[in-house]
Amino acid sequence: ATYLRERNPDARAHIFYIDLRTPGTYEFFAKKVLGDDRITVTKGKVAKITEDPATRRLIVEAEDILSAEKTRLPVDLVVLASGMVSNLADGRMAGAVALDKDHFVVEAESGEGIFAAGCAKGPFDVATSVQDATAAAAQAIEAIHTAGRR
Repeated sequence: ATYLRERNPDARAHIFYIDLRTPGTYEFFAKKVLGDDRITVTKGKVAKITEDPATRRLIVEAEDILSAEKTRLPVDLVVLASGMVSNLADGRMAGAVALDKDHFVVEAESGEGIFAAGCAKGPFDVATSVQDATAAAAQAIEAIHTAGRR
């Protein structure tokens, strides 16, 4: 929404969300979005997206959870963003690594030789994931060197 608004100051944007989380340094970004009077932020789920055959515009049907109002919103563009749910929630790694209540890896409890990084450990942004992966790689290299000296 901010990218669109920076390039087209007259544009309007609508954001539907269930959970609004802005870890760490992204708090300023959330405040910028919430403070923009041309960006509408609604707590609610999008139920359906259809096309109006007469105008060929997309119609977003959603419900505002806070007001219980249903909305039909004609739009030019829809951008879908996924939530952050651990891929380990399906149980395929059960017993292999220690998981927290949200099914993210608890590295300190997962045993020797296991180096989790990025989104395996939690809902991180890209920059944090890259830093975490670099650290995990360094730890793995150190473990290999240490094992070779034994």
